[in-house]
Amino acid sequence: MVIIGFTNESTVLTDAQVKAAMVCLQAQVTADYYPAYGLLAQLKWLPKGQPPVPKQWQLVFADISDQAGALGYHEATVNGDPIGFVFAKSDLADGTSWTVTASHELLEMLGDPDITTAEEQDNADGSMTFRSKELCDACESDQLGYQKTQSDGTPFRFPDGTPFLYSDFVLPAYWDQLAPAGSKFDFCGHITAPLQILPGGYMGILQVPKTVQWGQVQADMTPGGKEIHKLSRRARRNTPAQLWKRSER
Repeated sequence: MVIIGFTNESTVLTDAQVKAAMVCLQAQVTADYYPAYGLLAQLKWLPKGQPPVPKQWQLVFADISDQAGALGYHEATVNGDPIGFVFAKSDLADGTSWTVTASHELLEMLGDPDITTAEEQDNADGSMTFRSKELCDACESDQLGYQKTQSDGTPFRFPDGTPFLYSDFVLPAYWDQLAPAGSKFDFCGHITAPLQILPGGYMGILQVPKTVQWGQVQADMTPGGKEIHKLSRRARRNTPAQLWKRSER
């Protein structure tokens, strides 16, 4: 289990609002995210100005985004600990839901804490496609979000009665292009096929052309070395996976 501290540095949200959001988001992590991905998180209040303890993650609620067009994002601190940001004032100015942004960043931080996870695909022309495995980008629109009900049947709400809106997120089958018929690709059931991007969503990709291949260096780190034998591991790395000769054993 990971522990994530919630810190309010925003001038447009009260501590009471962020604490209420923390309760609602704990329910999403426990009831919706954990059964699908097997990682549980405990959300705790972390007062402004109080640093997280070592190895503790953090979700910070701030005002104005320091990255153009980003209403939230997650990254790693200098110590390597995951940290996410929700820019509530930017959200309100943009007419979008800060609770959806908070849900989005929290789930994506859990799913890809060091921002390095990617899905690899070998293409027929010998090139490769890497897709960033972010859980909410493909279905991030507020219109695709959802509400949750408590055990008594009432929706999760803020103290003033406003319903809490969560972000939709993709499920493991989303990344499987051979997923069997009937698979569920996102929590709300909006996505109907692997790797589908819904209106308002996106996906980060890296295209590696077929001309990029492995080389060799010598002990002094200069290019060169032994000739690459056609049956060696290095030769296989320079051959598109779909052209490999598979073993019959």
